[in-house]
Amino acid sequence: MRHRVSVIVAALALAVGLAGCSGPGVTAQQIKGLPTEIPGASLGPDSAGMPLAVARGSDHLVVVVWDSLSCRPEPRSIATEGAVPVITFTSRGSTCTADLAATSYVIPAEEFGGSIPTQLAVVVDGDRADVTVSR
Repeated sequence: MRHRVSVIVAALALAVGLAGCSGPGVTAQQIKGLPTEIPGASLGPDSAGMPLAVARGSDHLVVVVWDSLSCRPEPRSIATEGAVPVITFTSRGSTCTADLAATSYVIPAEEFGGSIPTQLAVVVDGDRADVTVSR
């Protein structure tokens, strides 16, 4: 009986952990801050607050979005407009602090049909930005 309870608790913990890494229909790993592929010192004054994207090898895309630490945007859907993928993010929470922080999402290439796009659109709470993927 004790073993069964341990297995159930472990399964619930895994389910909760995985749910935090995915929005509805989008599989992604969340990383607080910038990924190692984008050193903070390389960002110019005009890039703070703008979405960024960088390929991580040939099998993952890292998308960086900016918003409040208290209500980080999460990927909700990936659609296609012509040949351009559109990733839609929405913030969770209704009361956000007035800070600006980067959150990165590592998205597998399978979400884009198996290959990393060269261009994409990132929509965060209704604001759209066209992004060129750095390699």
